[in-house]
Amino acid sequence: MNPYQVLGVNSNADRETIRKAYLSHAMKWHPDKNPDDKENATIKFKEINEAYEKLSKEPVSEIDLDSIINSFFGYLNKKGKVPSGNILIDVNVTLENLYCGTECLIEYSRKIIDDSINNEFCKSCNGYGYKAISRKTNTTTFINDNLECEDCMGTGFSGALIDVSQEMNIKVPPKTPDDEKLVFKNCGNQKLDGTYGDLIVQLVNFEHNTYKRNDDNLETTLNVSFRDAMLGFEKTIKRLDGSEFLLKVKGPVKIGKVVRLNGYGMTNSGYMIINIKFNMPKRLNQEQYDAIKDNFN
Repeated sequence: MNPYQVLGVNSNADRETIRKAYLSHAMKWHPDKNPDDKENATIKFKEINEAYEKLSKEPVSEIDLDSIINSFFGYLNKKGKVPSGNILIDVNVTLENLYCGTECLIEYSRKIIDDSINNEFCKSCNGYGYKAISRKTNTTTFINDNLECEDCMGTGFSGALIDVSQEMNIKVPPKTPDDEKLVFKNCGNQKLDGTYGDLIVQLVNFEHNTYKRNDDNLETTLNVSFRDAMLGFEKTIKRLDGSEFLLKVKGPVKIGKVVRLNGYGMTNSGYMIINIKFNMPKRLNQEQYDAIKDNFN
């Protein structure tokens, strides 16, 4: 085939136009970008390389996808003109969900390239995403400022993105750390260069009625009667997975007593911290008064 036709350029195209056309086609048809049609993509990729060699007289063997993208978009990335494409969303989960693990269906909106519009280099900035503008200072010194291209908003492309709704079933592993962020590769916004950002799901847990999480530990308060505080007690404690265990505490219980149970926290190395509190009686009857007076110093 005619190498100009392969790269989609005119026969009078200059070296820079040929280079840009090559990089654009090479990225589009790189086998790693077309896993579902790798055989056909390999053939087209080879044709593109051969066409560029004929027109530029430059060898292009052993070119990988990263080098193409870095060459094609490196100048934009250095100036931060290509948005990351990442999406960060909060997903509310219960403390039980974090402890036991769970699955949940999430819905979110992301951007993809509008196929109805031709996605090409911005003609206003020649694909650079910014323009060099010279200005004169009071000392007659000329300074070149790189200003973001207002036509393409710094993307370097004249295409457009549209919003689409997305659903995804995510799995939350058991014993997940607090405020954990789950990263799903290539599930974020599509960028005008054709690549995708990541979806980042930040897990936010609801306040629990019984337990408060403190890193790997679980903390709770156990209210007991004055009688139990004096004589000791046995109480059934319910864990986040629904299982129960019997807590035995001998009396008398000191004010501010804390029970720490290793392995009963959010992780196998975490603690369950039980703060024991008891209410002093508001008043004593005569029998109670006499008992305390006769038996305590």
